[in-house]
Amino acid sequence: RCVHLTAASELMAQTLSRKYQIPQPTPIYNVFPWSDRNDLDGEIKDRRGDALSIYWYSQTIGLDRGIQDAIRAMGLVDAPIQLHLRGALSPDVEQALMALAAENGCAERLFFHERVPPDELLSRAVEHDVGLAAEQPVDTSRQISVTNKLFFYLLAGLAVAATDVPGQRLIMDSVPNAGYLYPVGDHTALAALLREWVAQPESLQRSKNAALEAARSQWNWERESQKLVAL
Repeated sequence: RCVHLTAASELMAQTLSRKYQIPQPTPIYNVFPWSDRNDLDGEIKDRRGDALSIYWYSQTIGLDRGIQDAIRAMGLVDAPIQLHLRGALSPDVEQALMALAAENGCAERLFFHERVPPDELLSRAVEHDVGLAAEQPVDTSRQISVTNKLFFYLLAGLAVAATDVPGQRLIMDSVPNAGYLYPVGDHTALAALLREWVAQPESLQRSKNAALEAARSQWNWERESQKLVAL
């Protein structure tokens, strides 16, 4: 009986329409203002040197977030790739991830960072090269939605390495030069992506440029909010 209805993604809108036999809601994505880039602090606080730097963030660092695939992929690449994780971290999770990193010969290149205030989060993301959007198909919602970290990586100008779940595929198809999809759980495929970016810095830079342009021209709140206001 709602007179106004939106959904968090195109696929979620389709699903709601089928399930409840209603007109398809308008998707309004959880994107960020392009103007947030005006407040970048220009500092390097997390990154260690010039080696390829992968970044992942969330409220909580957990063992069901696809992080293990990134660690295993690092172990397959003959380069000093660094992986930076930001979020609340329990001792058990830290121990498990560090043990896995040690098994794969990259423990000294795995870094954990505490959460930061929202107005600093973009500055800390910009320091890195690759944004890891390793969503796992743990339920239907995770498969058809798009978490805001993917859009945040675009805004930060990071090349995107994203798991091939339907929601993320739809977005990455709209910005094909901004990064790559890889099958869920396939760390060898992820390693191949990382290997390309290490061997071809110009390819990495093209992906970073494409990501930033996608955020500027398409995936930002200045544009997305127009749909909401029009409704």
